[in-house]
Amino acid sequence: MAVSSGAVEQTLLDVQSYFNANFATYLTAIDKRLGDDAPTFGIGARNLTTGKSFPQAAIVQDPGTAERSGNAYAELTLGYNIGISVSHSKADQLEKNMARYIDAALDMVLENPTLGGICFEANLTNWETVPPDPDGPTIGLVLLTLELSLEVSTAA
Repeated sequence: MAVSSGAVEQTLLDVQSYFNANFATYLTAIDKRLGDDAPTFGIGARNLTTGKSFPQAAIVQDPGTAERSGNAYAELTLGYNIGISVSHSKADQLEKNMARYIDAALDMVLENPTLGGICFEANLTNWETVPPDPDGPTIGLVLLTLELSLEVSTAA
């Protein structure tokens, strides 16, 4: 019987913990370089558009794959969508903050592509911003796609 040892669930929790432990450091470094501050936040499971405080973030599992890489191992490719909701009364500052969150995420992944040993390699494969609805609240979204590759034992 093949066993992944709960790798998919544990990796999701590890990525969430890594993000919470490290993202603010990268955001602060950019804030210092550019001379103003974008608010920091934690990541968890939540509805990003109904909260009372912003910014806030959530991570959800995206499609993944598994391929044998030997008699007792499999290579997993795991995908995650990270959403960050951002609100600001000034449209130009909202846009700057959304771009800054993308920069911080890029720095965090590019400077430590194993995410502290969670995986063999992590990549941000896509990012985009969604501006606020002109008829709705001033909440913009940053959407990041994170892809990880790792090897797990399939031996019982």
